This record gives sequence, C-alpha cells and structure tokens, in this order.
Amino acid sequence: MGTEYLALAAAGAILLLVFVFVIRSVASSPLDGTAHRPGVAELSADKYRPLARLFSADDELFLRSQRGFQPAMLAELRSSRRRVAREYLAALKVDFLTLHRLSTQLLALAPADQPELASRLASMKLEFYWGLSLAHTSLVLHALGVDQIRPLAGLAELFQGLHQHTQLLTASQANSFAA
Repeated sequence: MGTEYLALAAAGAILLLVFVFVIRSVASSPLDGTAHRPGVAELSADKYRPLARLFSADDELFLRSQRGFQPAMLAELRSSRRRVAREYLAALKVDFLTLHRLSTQLLALAPADQPELASRLASMKLEFYWGLSLAHTSLVLHALGVDQIRPLAGLAELFQGLHQHTQLLTASQANSFAA
C-alpha cells in the first residue's frame, strides 16, 4: 500500500510541474515591441473559430475507416493538431493582450471614470489567462493520450467580448474628441 501512495504522489508532482510549466509559458513575454500591432478593426475572433473544431473526433473516425490506415497516421494527425492549436493560442494571446492594452489605455483617457468596466477588463484578463493555461494543459494531456480537450472556443468568446468593449471605448473616445 505504501508504494501505491508513493506512485500517486509522484504522478501528482509530475502533473503539478507540468501545470507550473504551462502557466509560466503562458504568462511569459506576450508582446514584442517591434511587432506589428493591428488596429481594432483588423482584430477579429472569426479567425479563431477553427479552434472549436480542431479536435473533432469525426476526422479521426474518417481516417480510421480509410483503406491502408496505420496507427502512425493517427499519431501524426494528433501531433499536427496540437501544433496548430499551439500556434492559434499564441496568436490569440498576442491579439487579446493587444486589445486589452488598447482598452486599458482608452479607459485611462476616458472623460469619466468607469470602475465597473475597469473591473471587467481585469477579470477578463484573469479569465483569459486561466483558460489559456487550461488549454495548454489539455494539449499536454492530449499528447499523453488523454483525449479530454477542454473547449478552446471559450477563449475566442472572451476575445470577442473584449473586442466589443474595445470598440465601444474607441467610439466613446472619438465622440468625446468630437464634442
């Protein structure tokens, strides 16, 4: 019974280390100062919609049904999807933080204080980082054979919500300068 507890503790420690690694990589250096920073109109959650379908079981079932199917083909498909998902997540992170920074700057320049919006922006950023950490952890677990991928579409929805807040702040700022 002692070895069972030791094995369970070791597995828990490994999962904790993986989660810490994922959180550190998610929170690291989000924006390069020399990178092109698109405007609000250029940023859209639509380009992240494929994340929701990326891990659909339909493609795996189709691949398995094909003549000449080999397990290595499925392993390559799964690996490719994880790679694509990580690229999408990296781009989504940059776009989200760009919008968040713009929203924060517009909020600071607003003629009237909006503490509820400032609070919402802060909570959106926390929700986004939490969701991003869970998504990366799910990808690590997927590589280990655990197929329970957390819905990645929720991150795109958070991005869309921030995009709407930013558009409202931009319109509000334009109206205050026009007045």
